[in-house]
Amino acid sequence: MKISIMALCVFLSVAFQAESFEKRAISAAQRIPASSLDAKLPNRSFGVWLNGLVGKEAGIVWQLADCGAGARGGSAQDAPVCAEATALMPNGDTVIIGISVGRSNKD
Repeated sequence: MKISIMALCVFLSVAFQAESFEKRAISAAQRIPASSLDAKLPNRSFGVWLNGLVGKEAGIVWQLADCGAGARGGSAQDAPVCAEATALMPNGDTVIIGISVGRSNKD
């Protein structure tokens, strides 16, 4: 029984750390000034700008995603990670935006 409890504690600790990284990375992507991504965008946080762009009727889901094998500077052991915002528009269209937020060590 003690081994099972220990395994559960380790699992929960790893899950909490991953969730904590995901929350921090998404929060950082939402707070970054939109103008730092493109000089033509306003100097507001990206999350606020995106919400204003898609409107109140759209639903936005934020999650971490792999930036893809072709992403700049990627390697097998150090993969780029993106915060991804998926907005479902009222007319059924989908908008997906990925912002590089760091690297994931796959060791």
